[in-house]
Amino acid sequence: MVPEHLRALDEPPVAGKVARWLRAGIEILVLAMVALAPWAFAAVHPLSLLLLSVGLSIALLLWAAVLLIDRRLGVGFCPVVACLIGIVILGLWQLAPLPDTTLTVLSPATAQLRADLIPADSEGLTGEDSVPRPSATLSLDPGTTRRQLIKLLAVVGLFTIVRYRIATPASFRRFAIVCVVNGALLSVFALTQNLSSSPDTLYWRFVSQGHTFGPFVCRNHFPFYINVCFGLGLGLLLPCPPFRRGRTVLELAAELGRCPVALWLVAALAVMLAASIYSLSRGGAVALAGAAVGCGLLAVCARRRIRGLAGPALAFGLALGLLAWLGADIVGQRLRTLGDGALEEGRQPLWERVAPLAKRFPLWGTGYGTFESVEPMQRVPGDDSTLSWEHAHNDYLESLIEGGIFQLALVGVAIALVYRAGVRAYRGSALGPDGSLVLGGLFGLTTLVIHAFGDFGMHMPAIVVLATVLAAHLTAAGGAPAPPGRWAALLAAATALVLALTLPADAWERERAERFRLAAEHAVVRLPDGERDVVIRYLEAAVACVPDDARLRLRLAEVRHSEYLAHTQVTGPTAAMDDAYLRPALRDYLRVRAGNPLYYRPHARIAGGRQHLHHADTAAGYLDRACRLAPADGGAWYLAGLAHLTEGDPGQAWHCWRCSLDCSSAYLPQIIPIVHAQLGPGGLTDRVLPRNPDMLVEAARFVPAPDRPVLLTRALDLSEGNPRRPEDLYRRARLLLEADRPADAVLAYDEAVARAPDRVEWRFELAQLLFQRGDLPAARDQVRIVLRDAPGHAGARALNAALVRVRSGPD
Repeated sequence: MVPEHLRALDEPPVAGKVARWLRAGIEILVLAMVALAPWAFAAVHPLSLLLLSVGLSIALLLWAAVLLIDRRLGVGFCPVVACLIGIVILGLWQLAPLPDTTLTVLSPATAQLRADLIPADSEGLTGEDSVPRPSATLSLDPGTTRRQLIKLLAVVGLFTIVRYRIATPASFRRFAIVCVVNGALLSVFALTQNLSSSPDTLYWRFVSQGHTFGPFVCRNHFPFYINVCFGLGLGLLLPCPPFRRGRTVLELAAELGRCPVALWLVAALAVMLAASIYSLSRGGAVALAGAAVGCGLLAVCARRRIRGLAGPALAFGLALGLLAWLGADIVGQRLRTLGDGALEEGRQPLWERVAPLAKRFPLWGTGYGTFESVEPMQRVPGDDSTLSWEHAHNDYLESLIEGGIFQLALVGVAIALVYRAGVRAYRGSALGPDGSLVLGGLFGLTTLVIHAFGDFGMHMPAIVVLATVLAAHLTAAGGAPAPPGRWAALLAAATALVLALTLPADAWERERAERFRLAAEHAVVRLPDGERDVVIRYLEAAVACVPDDARLRLRLAEVRHSEYLAHTQVTGPTAAMDDAYLRPALRDYLRVRAGNPLYYRPHARIAGGRQHLHHADTAAGYLDRACRLAPADGGAWYLAGLAHLTEGDPGQAWHCWRCSLDCSSAYLPQIIPIVHAQLGPGGLTDRVLPRNPDMLVEAARFVPAPDRPVLLTRALDLSEGNPRRPEDLYRRARLLLEADRPADAVLAYDEAVARAPDRVEWRFELAQLLFQRGDLPAARDQVRIVLRDAPGHAGARALNAALVRVRSGPD
C-alpha cells in the first residue's frame, strides 16, 4: 500500500499543464544527468562539470518557478537535508578568517603549522610591498576548500530537488528503469572495449595513466556505478510475474516467453554482474557480497518473504556462464588476492601513515579537499616521493582528516537517516506490493557504503549524482508528510535562484582555466626550454580565471623558474633575466605559500632567490620547512644540509644529509667527499651513512683507497645480522670480494646458489671466482650447470672455452 504522502506527491501541486510540464522537465534533466555523466569519463573533466552545473541550474530555476507559483514545498522538514546543510556550514566555518589566538584555541595543530611555515615578518620583492600575510583559517588551503564547497552545494541542490519535487513511486520506478538500461549499456561497452583495446585506453583513443574499464579512468570506479544499477534491477525483477510462484523449468520458460520485460531484466542483470566482476575490482566484489548479505538479513528481520528469487538465480547463472566465456582464470586469480595481503599493496600503509592526522586535527580537520597536500608530511625518508595520493582510498578516513569528527558524524548520521527511511518504506511495502524496489535501492546504497571503505569512488561526479538521486528517493519513500508554510517555500525559491546563478558561473571559470592549462601543457610538449613564453601567457590566463587555485599558480611559477634557468645557462645571470622571469616567479611562490603553505617547492625556491626579498629568512630556515613538508624528498634534504653547512651548523648538515641518503643514493657523490674531508671514514659511517650495506659499498667508491676497508667492514658487519635469505648471502659474497676476502666469498656464493639454484648469474660469478683462484675442477662443475640451464649464456661459453684451453695445455 502506497503511503498517503507519497500518493499525494503523484498529483502536481500546481494546477494545470504548466505544473506538469515543469515537473516533467525537472525529472528529465535529472535523469539525463544520471544517465549521461558516466559516459563522459565519470564527469571528472571541467567541461563535464560545467554541463552538469548547467543542467542542475536549469532544474533549480524550474523548481523555483514552481515554488513561486505554488507557495509551498509539498514536503516537511527533511533531516537528511539538514545534515547536508550542516556539512556545508562546516566548510564555511573552515573558511572563516579568525584571530590567531582564536585559531590556537580551536585548532592548536593548525595554528602551530601556520606559525612554523609562514614567517612572522612578511617578505616581499625588493622595491615592492610585502605580500600580505594570509588570514588565519581552519582550512590549510582555503582555495581548495572553496571549490569543494561549491560541489557540496550542488549535491544539496540536487538532493533537495529530487526529495521535494521529483520523488514519487512512479518517478522512483522511472529512475530505476533508466539506471538499469544505462548500466546494461555501460557494461556491454566496457566488456567490448576491454576485449578489443589496451587496458589503459578509453574509447579506443584516449590513453590514461591508470587501468581503465568502460568510460571510467579507474576500473575500481566502474562497480561503484554498476552495482547500484544492479541493485535497482533486482528491485524491478523480483516482483515480475514469471518468478513470483514456484514453477517447473518448462513453465518458467513459457512464462518468460510471455513476459519479455522479465527476460530483458534477467539479461541486463547478468551482463551488469559479469561486467562488475570482470572489472577485477576486489572492492566491488566485496560490496556486492556485503549488500546481498545485508539485504537478506533485512528481509529476515522484517519477516518478509522475498519472492521471485528464481529470477536473480537465473541472472547469476548467466553471469557465471559469461564470465567463463570471457576467462574465469583471471577473475579467480584476482579475487584470490583478497585473502593474500590485498591491503598491503598500498592502502593499508597509506591508512597507517595518515591516521595520525586525525589525532592532530580532531575537531575541524585540515580543510575540505586538503588531503593531497597534508599526506606528504606523513612520509618518512625512504618512502616513494614520486607518488601523489589525491585521496585516502577510504572516504570515511578522508572525511575524518579533512573535516574532523564533526564532518564524519554528519556523514554517518545522513547515511543512517537514509537507511532508516528506506527500511521504514520497505516494512510498509512502499512503492510496490512487497517493497521490492525499495529493497533494490537499499542494495545499491549498501554497495556504495561498503565500497567507500576501500576506494574513493564517491569523489567521481557521475557516482555522486547517482548516489544523491538514489538517496533522495529512498528518503522520500520513508518520509513523513508535514507541509511547511509559504515562507519556507519562498526561502527555498530564493536559495534555488542563488544556486542556479552561482554553480554555472563557477564551473564556467574553472572550465576556462582548464582550457588555458591544457593549451599550456600542449605548448610545453612542442617548445623547448627557453622558448616557453607562450606557456607562461596561457598559465597567466588560467590563473586569472581562478586566482585562488594555489596548485595552478605553482605551475606558473615553476615554468617561469625553469625559463630563468634555461636562459641563464646561456647568457649567465643578468638583471633583465631577473626582472623577466625570476622576480615574477618569486612573487608567485610567495602567493602560493600564502594560499597553501603545505606545498614544499615554494619554500625551496624562495630559499634560492632570497637575495631578491626584503625581510627574508635564512636559506636553511626555508629549506628546513621544505624538508618538513616533503620528508621523502632526498633533494630537499641535500639542499638543507648544504645551507646549514654554509651557515656554520655542520651538525645539522650531517643530519640532513643522512636523511637525504635514507631517501636515495642520488647525492652520494656530492656528500661523501665533503663529509669525509671533515669527519674521516669513522665519522662518515657513524654520523652520515645509513645502516645499509649496499649504500656503504657504493659510498666506498668515493673515498680514498686506504679508507675503504672501514666502510666495507661496516657493511660486512651489517650484512651478517640480516636474515640468511639467498639475496643476503649473495650480497655478502659481493661484499667479501670488495673487501679482498675471496676464500670467504666462495663460501658465501656456495651457500647462496645452494639456496637459489635457479640464479644463473650468481652461479656464473662463482665459476669466474673459482677460475681466478685456480680451482679448475670446481669451476668446470659450475660452468656445466650454467650451460645446462642457459645454453646460450655467452659468458659461460667463453669461460668454458678458457677451461678447455687450460686443460689441454701442459700440466
